[in-house]
Amino acid sequence: MKAILKRFLPILLALALLVYTLRGLPLADLTSQLKQALPEWIIGAALIVTTQTLLRAIRWKMMLNSLGFRPTLGRALLATMAGNVAGLIIPGTGELIRCTLLYRSDGVPIPQSVGTAVGERIADLMAVAVILLVTLLVQTNRLVSYVSQYTSLNERYQQLSGLQLVLLIAGVVLAGLLGLWLIRLFWLALPERYKFRDKLAGLQKGVSSVFNIPNLPVFLLVNILIHGLSLVAIYVLFLALPITENLPFSAALTIVAVTSLGSITIPTQANIGSYHFLASRTLLMYAISLNNGVIWATFSHAVFTLTSLGLSLIGILPALKYLNKRQDDNQTVQSK
Repeated sequence: MKAILKRFLPILLALALLVYTLRGLPLADLTSQLKQALPEWIIGAALIVTTQTLLRAIRWKMMLNSLGFRPTLGRALLATMAGNVAGLIIPGTGELIRCTLLYRSDGVPIPQSVGTAVGERIADLMAVAVILLVTLLVQTNRLVSYVSQYTSLNERYQQLSGLQLVLLIAGVVLAGLLGLWLIRLFWLALPERYKFRDKLAGLQKGVSSVFNIPNLPVFLLVNILIHGLSLVAIYVLFLALPITENLPFSAALTIVAVTSLGSITIPTQANIGSYHFLASRTLLMYAISLNNGVIWATFSHAVFTLTSLGLSLIGILPALKYLNKRQDDNQTVQSK
């Protein structure tokens, strides 16, 4: 029962948030705006998402290389694309599918491969933290003014400058990291019989790969490009609709910060519902009406999801066919 709830709760939460966000939105307004969408900007956003998928495969390959495994970029990309479609359909299966496919094609142990996937999430969290801090620094007045409309912030916090607010949040983050470090020391000090270090060794090794990349500057550049392109894709989709074409680039920064944080704190299936709710409410800060914000959020989420789904469907059949063939070839060689 617990496993069933864990699997379907993100779907139910996504549907509930989506229904709540779309309530009262006239269908005529939505279809009218979608008809005015400029195809060149939609194609541009789709190309950006495609580039991000390639960069994520490159990042994953670099992490696997740091563990001594040498899958080709093509196989890493096909496994990534196959995992994406699985994750869209069944919550929580994307990482396992791509790691299983790479095990079958290149013999990469699943615990270590899953560990690299966790390491990727660590890299993403670091990038999200940077985006949040930059957003707070450059958008402090707008954010505080917006939040103050709905909450009674203490007066001392309303008077904080952007730098002071960033330093305050950085202090909280550092305190959290210190706590994790102390927990790790305690974990290492435990007798072997009280823990499962041997069973977790492969997973821990995979996670640590993010800190052992041989060419760290290139890895950081790839990570910056992945998340920087998210900002560009959001801004490009602003330009695609008349209701958002005049929004500044800073609005894209705020959208990415808020929705990225939301994907962590409100885990819904494929960010359905949570993205619509948070993106539409964020646009209120930029004098975009709630209805228009919901229209843009629905439109942009559809572009991102359909592009990801299209890429995944293009890649999954070659991945399964090629990786199965690869496994058969390996078994033939071993039998000889």
